[in-house]
Amino acid sequence: MNKNTTLSIFVDESGNLPIADNASRFYIVSLVAHNQQENIEKSIHELNKSWLPAVADFKIKVYYDCGQAVITNLIHESMTAQYGDKWELAQNVRPDKYRLFQVADLVSFISLIAQKLQSGIGLTKSEEKFFGGARNFKRNVLKPILRKKI
Repeated sequence: MNKNTTLSIFVDESGNLPIADNASRFYIVSLVAHNQQENIEKSIHELNKSWLPAVADFKIKVYYDCGQAVITNLIHESMTAQYGDKWELAQNVRPDKYRLFQVADLVSFISLIAQKLQSGIGLTKSEEKFFGGARNFKRNVLKPILRKKI
């Protein structure tokens, strides 16, 4: 493995932290990782393999829109503690620039809906209309996403 290979990590959150005035009952942070040297199709097939042991072979680039200062600080502190100067935070991250950032956003959103359903809260009227009900959400949206989870 080439030490100059970049591992991109796309980060997104859904909900509001419990420390905020408008705190959410549920809060999700999602990470989507991609070896930039590999074609995305290959990366998708490799998703079910554990990537954590191989991280030492990469320069790491984290993509986060800095939407919440607490998460930005957490990324800085944890990545610096674990990887020192072998990582960087991408600047000016926007969903329209990075497809995998959109994936991280989607996974966060779907995970938040799943937590609501698991706790018995149920879907809102707009979620009910969008997904066609909780059963359709679980079968057609959640189940395919969970197959990709590592």
